[in-house]
Amino acid sequence: MKDFIKGLFRTVIWAAIFYGIACLVLFLLQGFVVFPGQSVNRGESPQWQGAMNIMAAQGFRGVQLDGPIEKGERITINGAWSQESEDVTQGVILWLHNRSESVTEINHQLKRLMKLDLHILAMEYRGYGPSKGAPSEEGFLADIDAVYDFLEKHDSVESDTMFIGGYSMGAALAIKAGERKDYTGIVAISPFTSLTEVLQEKFPFVPVNLLLKNKFDCMSAARSGTTPLFIAHGTRDETAPLAMAESITDAAGARCDLYTVDGADHVDIWTKGGADLIEELRDFLDNPNR
Repeated sequence: MKDFIKGLFRTVIWAAIFYGIACLVLFLLQGFVVFPGQSVNRGESPQWQGAMNIMAAQGFRGVQLDGPIEKGERITINGAWSQESEDVTQGVILWLHNRSESVTEINHQLKRLMKLDLHILAMEYRGYGPSKGAPSEEGFLADIDAVYDFLEKHDSVESDTMFIGGYSMGAALAIKAGERKDYTGIVAISPFTSLTEVLQEKFPFVPVNLLLKNKFDCMSAARSGTTPLFIAHGTRDETAPLAMAESITDAAGARCDLYTVDGADHVDIWTKGGADLIEELRDFLDNPNR
């Protein structure tokens, strides 16, 4: 019996050591877990240039904007700007992509957004594509604020028709950033309440909330914000379950419209939503205070 207890004790000790090592590794390498898209078409590579050439054929051109100054250096913000009607004054939507992709991988989203008669500026995050710097939630928010300032002063942008929107992590960011500036409305496609909750589902035995530096929690902004908010969410989303969108909607109150796409999961909401989703989105953009 004594040998059994000793063996059990040793097993528990080794299990605790391995568990601690696993948590430490996750903590140290969380940048690759949280921001996997930073390795996509990285830098001024032929892949990046080729992808931007494809986007140019669809009506976009690459832009570089002045971002915030950090540690004595100005951050350069890259993005894709719709140029088809840049000489026409109209509204704009600042679009934010998911954490696992770059601007060059969201053509299917941008094609649909181009049907909405708005200028589009799809922003590349710092640390993604050719954008220098290390990715972080606060860094992203600072860059988004800088892009807003650029758009507000742009001659072809109606400053009273400025929207911000995004998909997945970009949607959570849009909900937070949308309350930092005077946006006309916020569009959130498949948002999550927080990245902590998403990753806790993947790593149920890891104290994600204690380890995660960038939590992307949008619930506080949802509760305290006043900007009109449109959410579209798939009923079969397993990455960010519909209950998350419902929680955001409940927190935001009457200013929020929730549109559900029957049978859609996290990645096919645009295709499953089709023309109906675009029309719902158009209705919101035409009348965000409906």
